[in-house]
Amino acid sequence: MPFSTWETALSSLRNAESKVAPSLLISEMQMRWNNVKIGDYRITPLKEKEISIVRGHQIVHDSPYSRLVVLSKDGKTENAPLIGVNIGLAMSSIMSFTLRSLVISYDEFFPPLHLEGSDHRLSVPGELWVEGWQNIFERQEGLRRYLQSYVPSPQEEENLVKITQQVYEILMKIEEEKYQSIMGALRLYQMAYFIARIDYSLAYSLLVAAVDAASSSICTKTKLKDIDPEGKLKRIMEELQFDGTLQNAVNSIITHHKSLTKRISNFILENLPSTFWEGDYSMVREAEIMSEHYWSGQFLRDLSKSFPEPLKQELIRQAEEHQRVYKEFKKKKSEVDRRWIFNKEQRKWMISYLRDHLDRVLTNTFGSRSELFHFGKGFPKFALREEFHDWIPDVFEEDFPSFSKKHVEHTWDYSLDKGRIFRTCSCGDREEVKVMFGICVFERIVHDSILNYILGLAK
Repeated sequence: MPFSTWETALSSLRNAESKVAPSLLISEMQMRWNNVKIGDYRITPLKEKEISIVRGHQIVHDSPYSRLVVLSKDGKTENAPLIGVNIGLAMSSIMSFTLRSLVISYDEFFPPLHLEGSDHRLSVPGELWVEGWQNIFERQEGLRRYLQSYVPSPQEEENLVKITQQVYEILMKIEEEKYQSIMGALRLYQMAYFIARIDYSLAYSLLVAAVDAASSSICTKTKLKDIDPEGKLKRIMEELQFDGTLQNAVNSIITHHKSLTKRISNFILENLPSTFWEGDYSMVREAEIMSEHYWSGQFLRDLSKSFPEPLKQELIRQAEEHQRVYKEFKKKKSEVDRRWIFNKEQRKWMISYLRDHLDRVLTNTFGSRSELFHFGKGFPKFALREEFHDWIPDVFEEDFPSFSKKHVEHTWDYSLDKGRIFRTCSCGDREEVKVMFGICVFERIVHDSILNYILGLAK
């Protein structure tokens, strides 16, 4: 496969006609990839052989799923000419976004090599690349840790493919400037998935940058009087004898930062769909959906398609039993059985706070991004935790352990003032608690907002 740059792939995706080279892609999420076509391109899965044991019988069969696919004009995977435009880098960005998992083209990222011996065939870079990423996806947890062993249901896979087709068609029709900014946003989103295996703080900042890129065509201006209506800053600068040029420079820096924060916040506020908060595909349902595939027997049904009779019927029977047991389990499982961090009352209050003051939470997020790039200070640890017990953020602040130890004999309480939560101690200590979403939740917010924005461009 010929080497290509991101910029070349980006422009070629909209301009390529017949001379398009096949592109090898590998995905973090396994799928069936049956009869998939994205625009003029066909996706052909490269499935591997597996060994399964059913009722004492060892069967060698094709895997029902695949991480590895070939993107081509005609669907050919053997003896295909490698001359022509390689649009794999651009398509991998689109697919990473629509599938919410890391999808990589052969000529963009090479995996870190974990050599356990000297028998690696370095002379075969293609095989080494596939082997390296297969091992990483199977053994290392990424931004969405459940993807390590997750396979979407047939209905969900059909919906993911449909969304990919829609996004591709929209991108091919919009004006060039908007196309460039949206593709840049999708690339930053993809890079967040890539870099999350190394640095969660940087991954979080790339998700913020993705919203920044997607909203770049939206003009939001803020005047200093909107930030400082009483003119306190102006009076202080006059007391310090700042001349007009210096005052204008300070005003420009403050209003630019505020405008950028407001633009990013407004983009999410205007585009985050209601389905994030409620419904079958809401954030609260995400952890459950990720586990339903296995417990509902879907894996056994997919596996049975590769087995001969009567073992095929045995697997289908087991799948039906799994589904029956799972349905009974769901009926008995009540709301109180969920492993929420908060009790029911605290949860209700926090969800209400998030919906009413989402702009404040997003402002805190952008502030952390600025502190990372300007001062080298990483995102708060509670926003980077890998566990996904609940999507509601912790109200406990970063310094809570040291604060509680210092004020162990005191009492403290929390109060709300114009969207800002303050912790007040009986000794007089008062500090603001900055609520932020965990990185796994913010990824979903970024994805849903940008996707809703893109789909809206077709109207």
